[in-house]
Amino acid sequence: MIYKKLEEASSKLKDEIFIVNENSVFTYGKAKKYVDQIASGMIRRERQRLYLYRVDPVWALLALFAAEKVGMDACVLNADYSESQVSEAVERVGDGLVLKNVDRLMAEERDQAVDTSYVGHLVVFTTGTTGPPKAVRYRWEDLLSQGHVRSGEEERRWLLFYPLSHFAGIQVLVHVLKNKSTLVIPDSRDHEDVLQAIRDHRVTSMSATPTFWRLFAGRISSDEAQTLPLKDITLGGEAATRDVLDQLRGLFPDASISHVYATTEVGSCFSVRDGKPGFPKEFLNRTVGNVDLKVEDDELYVRSSKSMEGYIDHEEKKSGEWIATGDLVEIGEERVFFRGRTSNSINVGGVKVYPLKVEEAILSVSGVQAARVRGESNPITGEVVTVDIEPSRGIDEKELRNKIESKFKKELSRYEQPRKVRVLDHIERKNGKITRQ
Repeated sequence: MIYKKLEEASSKLKDEIFIVNENSVFTYGKAKKYVDQIASGMIRRERQRLYLYRVDPVWALLALFAAEKVGMDACVLNADYSESQVSEAVERVGDGLVLKNVDRLMAEERDQAVDTSYVGHLVVFTTGTTGPPKAVRYRWEDLLSQGHVRSGEEERRWLLFYPLSHFAGIQVLVHVLKNKSTLVIPDSRDHEDVLQAIRDHRVTSMSATPTFWRLFAGRISSDEAQTLPLKDITLGGEAATRDVLDQLRGLFPDASISHVYATTEVGSCFSVRDGKPGFPKEFLNRTVGNVDLKVEDDELYVRSSKSMEGYIDHEEKKSGEWIATGDLVEIGEERVFFRGRTSNSINVGGVKVYPLKVEEAILSVSGVQAARVRGESNPITGEVVTVDIEPSRGIDEKELRNKIESKFKKELSRYEQPRKVRVLDHIERKNGKITRQ
């Protein structure tokens, strides 16, 4: 399916740019040529699975197309995996070819018979925030069906912020391919490299985590923001809080700003564009796109006809079944708010405390760049709330602590108020998200 989409784009837009980074430019025509060469090398290998480990993102993209063309399952492994974790992943999913360099597959393009009896799948590992990562198998056909074709998208330039080992990265690829847009790949997910790529390649559209957007918004001035070509700003991977939504709206008043909800198992679920955190309560009463939603014991469940084909190495789950997301939510009068992960809820004297609710209060304080709320064991209450804070540059710590204490007393119950506040120079992030462990 994705190869045919590339073939179609190549025939119509052969000389239009498909992929660009600091070192290379691939038109749709050039990309297809290299994909065909890589596919020829795959046929000679006669393997059923391809694992891409620490492969340059441009070549990983091309290899995904080639694998689908020849009916080979493909998996982009997390670059943070150790060699032993790679071996474990391969053992769980099934034997295959593990590559760090796609050059090994390059071959002179020639006519070779392709066995079309087996359709290549994409294998993606979940992030493992609520347990060991699970291997999820997708049909490319279902992934493509989740994307939408929009008028004028051919002119858009999308920045690939997420790694291809994450479902969010695959979503951006699918959107660009369906709309025949351009994909811009930065040198890294560092703020400076992303900003440089936006400037150099005139990026119009970008999806990233709220954590990254908060950092990004805190590092540029209003005047600088007006020089950037961003027209589509998407937040995903974490709950979008009001502070970051308001920051982005202030910097980019003419841009379309949305936050999306997706899971590795179900794919893209829904997006919200009204500038408010959470989602409308009425979403629980009707189908939203291809997705149904429900809440049980404060946890969000989703069901979709366009979800994964199933887990490879865990209990059987199929498209159309209810799936527990692991996301805690709180239902208000008109809105449903995300409050953290089920694995991160804090029990203070028998009262459930939502970490995200506490973080949202802290992040609304001017001068807070990032925050991480966790539970800490306590012999009397079971747990108490603790918080790590990363201040913005040039902020007086004593003054910031006073403002935070005032916010606690004003907006949080006594169970929710942190008993320990640590101010750190930096809170660790991974793939644009705050690390929770």
